[in-house]
Amino acid sequence: MTNTLVDAPLTAGQRTLLSVIADSWLQIGEWPQWYTFHRDFAERGLDAETLLRSLPRVGTNIHQSTSYGFTTALPSTFAETDTIRLTVAAGLVLPDLREALSTPFLRVLRQMVRRQTNPERKTRQDGTPIPPRMDSTLVTRLAGNTFAKALPDLLDHEPVLPTDRNPFSPEGTWQLEISRHVLQYRDTSTLEAYVDTTCQIVTANVALYDEAPAITPKKQRAKAGGRRVSIETFAPTLQRGLQTTTHWQTPGSTPALSSARAPYLDDDLFTAIKDAAQTTTWKVDKLLALCTELNDSYASGNAYACAALLRAVLDHIPPVFGHKDFKQVAAQHTFTVQRTDKAHAQKLASFKDIADDALHRPISANIPLITMNDIPEPTRLRAVLHELVTVLNKDGTTIII
Repeated sequence: MTNTLVDAPLTAGQRTLLSVIADSWLQIGEWPQWYTFHRDFAERGLDAETLLRSLPRVGTNIHQSTSYGFTTALPSTFAETDTIRLTVAAGLVLPDLREALSTPFLRVLRQMVRRQTNPERKTRQDGTPIPPRMDSTLVTRLAGNTFAKALPDLLDHEPVLPTDRNPFSPEGTWQLEISRHVLQYRDTSTLEAYVDTTCQIVTANVALYDEAPAITPKKQRAKAGGRRVSIETFAPTLQRGLQTTTHWQTPGSTPALSSARAPYLDDDLFTAIKDAAQTTTWKVDKLLALCTELNDSYASGNAYACAALLRAVLDHIPPVFGHKDFKQVAAQHTFTVQRTDKAHAQKLASFKDIADDALHRPISANIPLITMNDIPEPTRLRAVLHELVTVLNKDGTTIII
């Protein structure tokens, strides 16, 4: 097919940019942070942000499932601790990354499809099926220990492969449930085919957001069959989507937001918080109320309410972590997934300035607006609240220091 990332032309500057990002992961197993990345390019006389935003993308930034490119979705503004990541698709133009990341990913993806299609599925005592799973031990056998450690984070940033995983153990092991969405890749054997299929799904999802009537987050999640949207569910919109919404995103472009927006926090997280609270002295009623109102405001596109409610959540939870404010949590707490979730927490801590702007800026002759693009990505707060659940499960009586 045409108009996918497989066919996208790149300039020499764009290729250099992608190579620098990839080199960090290939050499030390970590993606670069914005501060050092931007500084290094500035020393070369290049504008890293302009180059990043000029890279080809399919879809729009309405939601994680409606955008795909050689990098993960970019924030409207960069914080110093933001991590710059490449996607599996970047292996199309970077041979070393293809060998070290994209090819092992496809090997694991094929195994995930086989597990999802296994006819000998186990069931619980009540007759409900037990979801198929992958674990770090199997992935290590398939693709090596280095890739096994990287896979959960990689899956978090591929737009069509939602996963629910247990936290990393002290030994670095993990296990994740395999979503039925992997069946969309049952005939995928090459990187080009994977990227083409992902671009089709993303394009179909854009069409869905453009055409769907306003619905509540709960109904939307039921319709989509999960936290992200499936091409199987919305196949009738696919051809319209390919004709009307696949495009290269130009620097500085901001797509109009649709009235249909996935929930900021999913039902499973609410359940996990309620369950964890049963064994501690901490009361989570206000937290759940704030999160529910945050979901409602996010679905309605109320940016100022989202900013205020997100700030309220971050001000409310530090005592569970044994700290007085969220800045201390981001700086001092030892997260279960230390590198990734700490970066999420630090990003949320830096959001305080925007929240303060929303709450305290007085009226003036200027018109400084806060939009939904200024609200942190949902995955950041989800990561922190999952960590909160972990802390609650360990000990709900931490003393504030």
